[in-house]
Amino acid sequence: MKKLTLIAAITFNCLLITFNLFSQPCLPEGIVFETQAQIDSFQFNFPYCTEIEGDVTISGGWSGANINNLDSLYAITSIGGRLTISQNPVLLNLNGLSNLTTIGDDLWIYNNDGLTNFSGLENLTMINGDLEIIGHESLISLSGLENINSSSINSILIRNNPSLSNCQIQSICDYLSTLNTSIDIYANAEGCNNPSEIASACGFEMPCLPYGNYYFMSQYEIDNFQTDYPYCINLNGNVNIDGSDITNLQGLNTIHTIESGLWINLCDSLTNLQGLNNLHDIGDNLELSLNQSLTSLSGLESLTSIGGSLTIYDNMLTSIESLENLSSIGGWLQIVYNDSLTNLAGLDNVDPNSLNQLIITNNFSLSNCEAQSICEYLVNQTEHYLLIVTHRAAIVRRK
Repeated sequence: MKKLTLIAAITFNCLLITFNLFSQPCLPEGIVFETQAQIDSFQFNFPYCTEIEGDVTISGGWSGANINNLDSLYAITSIGGRLTISQNPVLLNLNGLSNLTTIGDDLWIYNNDGLTNFSGLENLTMINGDLEIIGHESLISLSGLENINSSSINSILIRNNPSLSNCQIQSICDYLSTLNTSIDIYANAEGCNNPSEIASACGFEMPCLPYGNYYFMSQYEIDNFQTDYPYCINLNGNVNIDGSDITNLQGLNTIHTIESGLWINLCDSLTNLQGLNNLHDIGDNLELSLNQSLTSLSGLESLTSIGGSLTIYDNMLTSIESLENLSSIGGWLQIVYNDSLTNLAGLDNVDPNSLNQLIITNNFSLSNCEAQSICEYLVNQTEHYLLIVTHRAAIVRRK
């Protein structure tokens, strides 16, 4: 009997030792895989490494990467830091990570053009950070990420995946239904082009985004704003309008306030801002730049305050008179490279004390800068930076 007891004890201790050997923390500084050979040799170099304590980066780089499978990473069950999978053009799936259950920080997946989904990550349940999925040419679905606990996701960024139309997996649906943190979803295929489209596929209506941003990359998205976000008149995030086919902003005529910033850039078919007629407050910056058909700011007549800076850069504007009711700008006023602009009428009612910097430069037709606010700014300001250039002759003053 004593002999049997001794044998049992020895067997148990051997099993315990074996378990400990094959399940142990490792690599507190993390690890970077840049070649298939490094992945293939992982088990040989770290035979008992299952719980990586630091960050893990799997990135073949832009120049002819050869990482085509992750099979030799099958023993990894947790990563204490961030997992980054990026720039692996011949990687077709993530099956080698099938035993991974937990990530202690962000999950970043960028520019892996061979992936059509995230098969291999089905056992991942916690990420404890941000989820970012960017720049995949062939990606059509988020399947593989459906079992992540949505409460472990801090924020979501999904953009520039031109074939991605299926985002209504359980983890994303759960995240949207209880949204209380940031979300940015845009420039994907129809069905996954904004949070509202995904919510609809999940079976519920998306309310206004409490912390998210709004992206309008096409006239279709402008026209469907009130369908996607009914009753949204006060927007809490940033608004980004950027699309070469956008001809008008009429679909945005319900918006009264934007709590953060408004950017209207690279809208080459937009001639005016009609549709923003009810907008009266912008909490942060207003930037109008590189809009090659924008000749008028008509539509901004109701705008009274800009909490941040106003930048008007490289447009075809002949007039900014529609800013006549603007009374305060909380940052700088910058008017640059607007070759058709001849005067600054429209800025007369801006409180010069609200400005902290004035930059007017390289507007080669601008000969009349005598708006009341500009004159008072020049007289009263004693500390702020001033740069004015008209007709290619520069005057730089530090008052």
